[in-house]
Amino acid sequence: MKGNKYILQAKEGEIDLNNSDIIFLTEVTAYIKLVKKSELIVITSNFGKYNSVNYDTIFSNNVKIDYIDNIITGDYLDFSMIKNLLIISRNVIYKNLE
Repeated sequence: MKGNKYILQAKEGEIDLNNSDIIFLTEVTAYIKLVKKSELIVITSNFGKYNSVNYDTIFSNNVKIDYIDNIITGDYLDFSMIKNLLIISRNVIYKNLE
């Protein structure tokens, strides 16, 4: 959307038998490339749940966001491309150079 890029990779993926739009992922890495700022956000986690229709992704267990000189860790991250929203929760720790 708006020229931004979202690349999602995982070691394994399993389609939900009740809803083929949902894919359960393991060892997940996501790359978000922001066009306006030419910056890259990298998100990693042990598990993920991806919706192939609206691109919403839930990351869980050992979530890490790496953005410029900032690192944010937590247990749960809800990313919605449609809503332009990223919410990280549960045991959140923020670190930067300062």
